[in-house]
Amino acid sequence: MPDPRPNPTSDLHWSDYRGAIHQIFAANANKHPERTCVVETASSNSPKRVFTYKHINESSNVLAHHLVASGVQRGEVVMVYAHRGVDLVVAVMGVLKAGATFSVIDPLYPADRQIIYLDVAKPRALVVIEKASQEAGELSATVREYIQENLRLRTEVPGLQLRDDGSVIGGNVDGRDCLEPQQQSRAQLPDVVVGPDSTPTLSFTSGSEGRPKGVKGRHFSLAYYFPWMQERFGLSEKDHFSMLSGIAHDPIQRDIFTPLFLGARLIVPPAEDITFDRLAKWASDNEISVTHLTPAMGQILLGSLEPKVNSLHSAFFVGDILLKRDCRRLQDLAPNVRIKNMYGTTETQRAVSFYEIPSKSEDPSYLDKMGDVIPAGKGMLDVQLLVVDRSNRDRICEVGEIGEIYVRAGGLAEGYLGPELKELTNSKFVQNWFVDNEKWVKEDQEKAAKAGKDEPWREFYKGPRDRLYRSGDLGRYTADGNVECTGRADDQVKIRGFRIELGEIDTHLSQHPLIRENVTLVKRDHEEEQILVSYYVPDLNKWSAWKQGRGEAESNVADDLSIPERLKMFNTLTNDVREHLKKKLASYAVPTLFIPMVRLPLTPNGKVDKRALPFPEKSELLAASSSQPVQDAATRSETEKALAEIWALYLRSYAADSIPS
Repeated sequence: MPDPRPNPTSDLHWSDYRGAIHQIFAANANKHPERTCVVETASSNSPKRVFTYKHINESSNVLAHHLVASGVQRGEVVMVYAHRGVDLVVAVMGVLKAGATFSVIDPLYPADRQIIYLDVAKPRALVVIEKASQEAGELSATVREYIQENLRLRTEVPGLQLRDDGSVIGGNVDGRDCLEPQQQSRAQLPDVVVGPDSTPTLSFTSGSEGRPKGVKGRHFSLAYYFPWMQERFGLSEKDHFSMLSGIAHDPIQRDIFTPLFLGARLIVPPAEDITFDRLAKWASDNEISVTHLTPAMGQILLGSLEPKVNSLHSAFFVGDILLKRDCRRLQDLAPNVRIKNMYGTTETQRAVSFYEIPSKSEDPSYLDKMGDVIPAGKGMLDVQLLVVDRSNRDRICEVGEIGEIYVRAGGLAEGYLGPELKELTNSKFVQNWFVDNEKWVKEDQEKAAKAGKDEPWREFYKGPRDRLYRSGDLGRYTADGNVECTGRADDQVKIRGFRIELGEIDTHLSQHPLIRENVTLVKRDHEEEQILVSYYVPDLNKWSAWKQGRGEAESNVADDLSIPERLKMFNTLTNDVREHLKKKLASYAVPTLFIPMVRLPLTPNGKVDKRALPFPEKSELLAASSSQPVQDAATRSETEKALAEIWALYLRSYAADSIPS
């Protein structure tokens, strides 16, 4: 059989620049100006609004000319105080057309977090979307003070707004609208040249001590994969795309750029429709055919399995582990959907690998043959996932052998922003040691000389760079060449001398038939000792049927139940979950505490907000009257002894040397 592993010395076409996404969009707008581009669907307090490619193109030209006229330079950061809607599309395209770098502040972030973003980005211009100020509130006095004292803004657009007739205004500055002088240039694209190594985006990812890192994107990858995706996944200008990603989360770029590259339609929901009981109906009513989701946002879509979303043919998941059970539920909701599990990070700038699951109508038994976790799959066009031996980096792992995943691609981000992060950039974005990069440089020079044509973008091109991104993820090849993620290299914790893989706990926990969502964390209890805590969301319908089968009474699960009430109500299920894990994990890896949740809290980016997960006070544990199984005294910690005493005092039926495990 041929070796299913990728060859780390093969040519990945480093110089095949497809052009800048804003230029491709402008060409689409000139080709079909009256085609619908963005639709804001109706809410309880605003009507449906429809905008054409001409509207978006001309309004973003106006903003771009304003930024250029204000002295914003190529590659300087323009921060957008954002709102989910057509104005965000105008802002993003306007910044790109000016040759600048766009970054986003979510108004839902606290002021301290917004200041950190501003401090990292050091923007030279600020665009405030009017609806963000109206619906979420204006920038706080604290943020305004920081801007005034620490940033040297060239310009501020205080109230960007696309009006119903497609005209754009920017807000009053010195007695007139700040965009008024540029209205006469609305039909012209600014003459600003960019290239594959120009910086169009500044996205944020988590950093040490709570300070996020800015990741500098490159123009190369914004458009490179779209022609291949169009052909491979059957995407077209007839598709209706949803805008559901967090507005400050880098997947929002995919939400916006994919339909605008294709000449398709972008449909934007109001906040009131992004809820468990309304999102599926919204998708059905608006005939959504393509959607990008995190698994957590997928849970919101699956909050109601009616009505069916028969129009949905492509669902792209990214950002977290995708489980088979959720794929089954999505296929029940959307029988024609092909599910793509995508793998990537902010540093790879795009989801760069995929595993596709055929629709239920195509192959109703496909998922029966799969494991509980959907693989990361294989690299997209000119992308390789290299699973490298952690003890010998010169060796690619064999099939089934666990190693660290490195991403090899021409579309990797430039690196982290700031000289203080240069060392980190060099450790994460590394030269491909399997091949001499000079080979690609010489081939590129020969290709350019042979073409003999003027390519202005080459001024902003550093030449071929065969780089690998060290992901920190662990994985292995399957026999067919797909990659399965098995955890994080840094996701191991050590408790009482035992090394424990949090991902392994969550994988087994997710296999319990009554669990819909779950996440396990290490928490420090009230004595500052580390314990494992699992949070889970039960499938209420299955739980009710399970209770009836056991002859137990019905329970009404209200959203505002306190922790003691939830601990008590789901006590029997928690015991069953614990026994389930005991059969699959070593005793030291079974969490000390299980906390049932009505739903897991989400960040504005659509991921589980781990910081918002509650940890019960001693008084709440005391208030939770339930029967708990005991753990062997030999394996308990001092913390667990303390917890044992708490439970013993309340339950009275337990000895002081027993502990709920």
